[in-house]
Amino acid sequence: MAFSVPGNFFCLFKTGDNVLYNLSTLNYLYEVYEKATLENKEKLLKPIILTEVAVTEAILHDFHLRIRANVIEGVVGLGTDVVNYVRGKQIDELEAYIASARKHDFFSEANSNFYDRLDELRKIRNRIHIQNTRRYRPADEDMIFTETTKISAEKCLEKVAKTISVNHPRPGNLQDYVGDLHFPWREHLEA
Repeated sequence: MAFSVPGNFFCLFKTGDNVLYNLSTLNYLYEVYEKATLENKEKLLKPIILTEVAVTEAILHDFHLRIRANVIEGVVGLGTDVVNYVRGKQIDELEAYIASARKHDFFSEANSNFYDRLDELRKIRNRIHIQNTRRYRPADEDMIFTETTKISAEKCLEKVAKTISVNHPRPGNLQDYVGDLHFPWREHLEA
């Protein structure tokens, strides 16, 4: 059921290390989730989804940092125009990472709703703030943190990690900088 993706793309070891920590937590949550009653599964959806979106954000943040900071190493698979664009911006929020990824179609999904799903997950991630000051709909959290949202978060995280790992790995000896990323669900996408 579980699968792994090489962590061969991280710019910062500590970000990769923290991603591994959060994936370990996510693996544990899935173990509990699989054994839980329906009522208890519903209680686990929010922490699962929030963790999945947080890991997606960390990977996107690290990727943008790598584009900006690794001027000698560069980033395999990115054109000079894309690199220059990202280096000219101060991007530091999930909304901006998604906009940048959409603009340059980092995930080869221009003709799909992938970037819209990422943005929807961003809004759902903001629901960590229970007071919902932005008045996102629906107002009831149990209608937001659902099995459908969990699967969407899984698919988006999987797409982001696999695409960057395959299309933008670090060179040679830097590919073992961070260990493999272990995901606790059945793969949605072909490798």
